[in-house]
Amino acid sequence: MDSAARWLWRVAGRKKAYVLALTLIQGASGGLGVLYALLLRNIVDSAVGHDGGAFRHNVVLIVALVVLQISLSAVVRWLNELAKADEEKTCTNTALRTAVCGWTMRSGVRRFLS
Repeated sequence: MDSAARWLWRVAGRKKAYVLALTLIQGASGGLGVLYALLLRNIVDSAVGHDGGAFRHNVVLIVALVVLQISLSAVVRWLNELAKADEEKTCTNTALRTAVCGWTMRSGVRRFLS
């Protein structure tokens, strides 16, 4: 395991599941971006070749892909908010805020404002 992965594993603490889920979803989203480009190429090819069946099939796949990407974005947003809420719940105690949450920029701003 390289140093960046070890650092992330150590810093993530209890939030390893959030980090893993977000990494997998973002990776899937990147893969879907490649699939999106391939489907658009197929749409153009079928339109040029006057193949109406393949054109409609690829358009349906593009629509399904867009719905899937929107759903993945919603899951990423939900996981981000869940992780933030968990962090804020952990960081409400002043001693814990210094010990556990002092490394985040947001907790530094909270200390400054409180």
